[in-house]
Amino acid sequence: MTILEMQKEFHDKYFTGMLEKGNKEELTLQFVVAIMAELGEVLEGINWKHWKKTKVEINEDYIKLELIDIQHFLNNLYLIWGMDDNEVNTVYYLKNMENRRRQQSGY
Repeated sequence: MTILEMQKEFHDKYFTGMLEKGNKEELTLQFVVAIMAELGEVLEGINWKHWKKTKVEINEDYIKLELIDIQHFLNNLYLIWGMDDNEVNTVYYLKNMENRRRQQSGY
């Protein structure tokens, strides 16, 4: 079972078709806000305040779990917008190639 299939199964089991019934814009907003909150949690774990003299010890396991939380919300967005694993991989590959071309041309 792929990651997206697992995510869809989770939603179908616990949220009774939320992805199919919900308003795409509203659900997108909710998941983007959730991603932003999770990014804030990552920032708090990595001493991003360069001016601060007191540093916290970085807990790599905590950071990894927060990154996975972000992946969950990204997966939700893919599902909302009708993407499957093949489309995610294809679009990622195409965008990666575009980004490489941009870097090579001094973008």
